[in-house]
Amino acid sequence: MGGIGDTKGGLHHVVTVRITQQLGERLAFGEFIDQAATRDGSRRLEALLDDVGAELLSRQAREVAVKVRDQVVLERRVRQVEHVLHDVVAERVLHKSQRVVRNLLDQLQLASPKKLAI
Repeated sequence: MGGIGDTKGGLHHVVTVRITQQLGERLAFGEFIDQAATRDGSRRLEALLDDVGAELLSRQAREVAVKVRDQVVLERRVRQVEHVLHDVVAERVLHKSQRVVRNLLDQLQLASPKKLAI
């Protein structure tokens, strides 16, 4: 009977060792899968961040281009307005000078008859 008990104990030991090995293998495989999933998730996250970064840079580039275009248009309009104002001011100065000359001539003509009458 001692031999059968030993056999049962030995069998029990072998089964326990084998179950422990299988459990260890499964856990190791599970960790491998988890690590692979983590690496894959990390890669996906990096790819997503790269896509988001590229989109932000693209938008920023478009915004800068729009701002530059708007600035160029604004500067062109300002130059056009300055040109028109320069012409308007020059015309006003010329007309004012002509009015001053006419007023002086009118005053001289009015003053001349009075002198002759005295």
